[in-house]
Amino acid sequence: MLVRLIETFDTRLGLPAEMSGGQDRTSYAAALYLIHRGGWQAMGAAQAQFARFPYLHFPKTNSAG
Repeated sequence: MLVRLIETFDTRLGLPAEMSGGQDRTSYAAALYLIHRGGWQAMGAAQAQFARFPYLHFPKTNSAG
C-alpha cells in the first residue's frame, strides 16, 4: 500500500491535491508526500501535518488498535 501511495505521488497526483481517509491517515500521507518531494530537509513541514492548528488534528486517545 505504501509503494502504491508513493507511485501515486509520482504519476497521478497534481497540485493542489485533496487527500481524505481519516485524520491520522491523511496527515501521515501528507507528511510522506512532503518528505518524498523535499527530502529529509522537509521533516519540519512533515511533522507540522500532525499539528492541532491549522490542520485541526485531534489524535484519538482511546482508539482500538
